[in-house]
Amino acid sequence: MPVLGTVGLILIVLEGSLELEIDRSKLPFIGKTALMALVPMLLFSFGFAYLIQYIYDIPLKIALTNAIPLAIISSAIAIPSAQPLPAKQREFITYESSLSDIFGVIFFNFISLNDNINTQSVYTFIIEILLILVVTFIATVALAFLLSKIKHHKNTPPLF
Repeated sequence: MPVLGTVGLILIVLEGSLELEIDRSKLPFIGKTALMALVPMLLFSFGFAYLIQYIYDIPLKIALTNAIPLAIISSAIAIPSAQPLPAKQREFITYESSLSDIFGVIFFNFISLNDNINTQSVYTFIIEILLILVVTFIATVALAFLLSKIKHHKNTPPLF
């Protein structure tokens, strides 16, 4: 994925998450939302890929590479469209579409960047995801620690 596309995705997901509050009581809700983002994306991706493969007689990997982008619920469209909804529904759409974007990009990269998809590539993928989660957790804790050490309030002039 091009760098600008990745940066754009990160900015959209971050913008949508600014109004969300995460605490322990919301973990079951976030888990259900993640499931609702992942399962339909996988079902649609594989279903549409098999249809493309059947109609055009192309390899499943190529069909899947073409089907995955159509299965992603774009947060760039879903989050702004959810603004008039009640807070609980807006929160669900924000989580679901953001997670759909993230899962979709990871799934697309896995399919498109691996020449052969076998158990070794799946194990490597799982190890890489776990390593990313560990590094992210450590970086988040370090940033939270550094932010807690700020003692003064800096007045910044307006931009305009």
